Amino acid sequence: MADLTINSDGTATLVLPRPSSNPIVRARHWAFYMIAQAVFRVAWGNASPFPAHPWFNGVKRAIGRVGVFFASFSDATELSILNHAYGDGTWAALTAHLSLTTVIPTDASTGATITEANYTTFARLIINASDMSAAAAGSKTNSAAFTFAACTAGASTIVGFAIVDSITLGEGNIISWGTVTSKVIDTSNTPPTIAIGALVNTLD
Repeated sequence: MADLTINSDGTATLVLPRPSSNPIVRARHWAFYMIAQAVFRVAWGNASPFPAHPWFNGVKRAIGRVGVFFASFSDATELSILNHAYGDGTWAALTAHLSLTTVIPTDASTGATITEANYTTFARLIINASDMSAAAAGSKTNSAAFTFAACTAGASTIVGFAIVDSITLGEGNIISWGTVTSKVIDTSNTPPTIAIGALVNTLD
């Protein structure tokens, strides 16, 4: 059985099992490794060592104030991708915007139905094309850190995020969404920041 330990200095240690010849056991170990890889994207506040494993490459991330977990493309995006792939309409290039939410979105959510942070100065953050890496190996990640405006009053407990095609709060279509480690943003815990490499979109 694998053991995951959170250390007092903020680092995390993962001890993985030796590879098994049993395909069911190997599948369970693989699932645990994938979950653990997401866990290591939590905002420890420093670099957390993620060990290499015989089946996978090791991962090491230094995550910002908000730890991000990619979850899913929205229903609308999935339909647009399918239609575009078969020449049934064109999905034009768009400008993506990052929003923080106090309720976890779903595939059916839109920019109008998500519950966004409402602390003073909160606004969606533009994601420029240059802020993201070129897609490779089925994924795309942020090559620049994302820093929201600092909170000057009020508070919001952030539990999710949404990538939206509109800068205006309460409007637009969701491109993708996900969950984050629950984090209170207030005047003492600000600004919300997502470190380089912490936001990962996968399509496979």
